[in-house]
Amino acid sequence: MRFVYLSSGTEICATIDEGESLASSQGPVVLSIPALPENAHFAEMQRLGLEIEPFEPPAPAVPLEIQRHQGLIALLLEQGITERMIRDKMEEIEGLTDRELTRIRLEQPTWQRHSEFITWGAFAFGLSSEQVDQLFISAASA
Repeated sequence: MRFVYLSSGTEICATIDEGESLASSQGPVVLSIPALPENAHFAEMQRLGLEIEPFEPPAPAVPLEIQRHQGLIALLLEQGITERMIRDKMEEIEGLTDRELTRIRLEQPTWQRHSEFITWGAFAFGLSSEQVDQLFISAASA
């Protein structure tokens, strides 16, 4: 059995895994218990010294799309990468067609997380997939 405080800190979530009593054949059972001293269940948990884990919010989902201006702001604030730096890197692309396609993709009003442009930019600036995901998460909240 595992006990975790919920985000409010006023409730505890008890998860009972299969094989433990109260577990259903459908998987784990989740109980919500008010974390108040006057609650007999909570008082008993404290008396028994049961460990209650702190609440850890789930990781934010990576957006599949952001607005261009959001991406430029995130790049500047988190990586110190300016639009001028992106355009300078684009000048290093061999072939007029590839360079022009990259410029057009830069100027699109929205950027797709798994697009050729984002893949090129990550490679050009040495950004890992995790860093790009974090930039998209940050950009979406800007």
